[in-house]
Amino acid sequence: MGGIIKTTPERFSSPVPNTSPRPPILMLLAKAFQTDPRPRQEAGTLVEADYQVHVISWDRECEFNRISNVEGATVHSIRQMSLRRYSRFKFALGSIIFQILLVVESIRLVRRIKQRPVVHVHDFNTLVPGCILKALRMTSGLVYDAHELSFAAYQDFFGSPIGGIVRVIEQRLVQYADLVITVCKPIAKYLRRFNAETIIIYNSPRVSEIPKLPKDVLRAELGLPADAFIVSFVGTINEIFASELLLTVASALREDGIVRFLVVGGGTLASEFWRIAGAVKPQMIILPQVSRARALWYVAASDLTWSIYRNQALNARLAVPWKFFESLACRVPILAEKGTQVAEWVNGLKCGVVVESDPIVISQTISALVDPNGRPKFKFSNKYSWENMSRKLIESYEDMVDRNYERDPPRPVQFLSGFSDSPLKLVASYRRLMSQIHGIDQ
Repeated sequence: MGGIIKTTPERFSSPVPNTSPRPPILMLLAKAFQTDPRPRQEAGTLVEADYQVHVISWDRECEFNRISNVEGATVHSIRQMSLRRYSRFKFALGSIIFQILLVVESIRLVRRIKQRPVVHVHDFNTLVPGCILKALRMTSGLVYDAHELSFAAYQDFFGSPIGGIVRVIEQRLVQYADLVITVCKPIAKYLRRFNAETIIIYNSPRVSEIPKLPKDVLRAELGLPADAFIVSFVGTINEIFASELLLTVASALREDGIVRFLVVGGGTLASEFWRIAGAVKPQMIILPQVSRARALWYVAASDLTWSIYRNQALNARLAVPWKFFESLACRVPILAEKGTQVAEWVNGLKCGVVVESDPIVISQTISALVDPNGRPKFKFSNKYSWENMSRKLIESYEDMVDRNYERDPPRPVQFLSGFSDSPLKLVASYRRLMSQIHGIDQ
């Protein structure tokens, strides 16, 4: 969960020279880097491993400085239009403009740092710009970080025809990546069909971030009821959050007297949820979005984590979200829905309970968990901590850098000295890339 980020303005024209023997890294991200925990954690890990990290991201709501320093990375925010008032048309148009600007700004940045970076693209909406940079021989490696099943996300948002187009393009382009990173086994299995260099880095917290205070102390600090059995949802309130189901279960347990539902977070549907949830008070405790560090306090202070979504969406069924690994690290059992990837993890690790998506069944399950004598013995593990994930990330990066060094030793980007940023040349580069992909000799 992202909070308010304090950033340090820097001069755009004067990047710090790279004194590390490792190649610099250029991350491309189609959302605000400051509020996206996965890229931030990865960037922080790479900085700790002595990589110089630059980020070019899309500040959709124009909230942050154009240049800032976050997690040791220099962040260049593109702010071409505000999506504070959201619409699909504005998002689609903004995405096209952003990708053009992303290529232009990346070329300018590479020319300034005078080294070919490893380009680390996050999700499909920065994959095409990353491949253009590789076609221009401006990279020393291309990393594709897929946070979701791309074609399914576009199909849910724009419809089946667009999802089909994204599927074809991604299958072709992912072959050009030197390393593919993703978030769960089903997506990794799919992507390995097109690129064998695919690894899984889970969305897990650092052990050092987990609150060490006892539950009763945390509740006193947070103003939560000491004697209640708290079921928490700490995350984004959006289209896949099963808000109606949660409110129905909360209403069914109203007479119980001891169960409380804690919802902490913001999102596109947060205000609507808060309005409807007011009818279920005092059963509901509703709080706005907090910083990620504070969010972990609320997770650790609860007795059960609600991890049930509207699972009609394929990505919702395949996802293993942050809150699963955060709950695992906080030693809080997880309530998962049958037929999802989270349910498989819960059954495998014995770290929670799996239920049908039925309010009566869920209510009965929660009521049974209130009694400590009837509660199963849950198991928890730190095997999937970010400390372990970061080691895997660095090892994979180093293997990729070594492979690419043998094939194409690093050299200065002098060949770019006469390069023009004109739109015509960018379009010509894009057409050359598409010709290579489709095997067309133009």
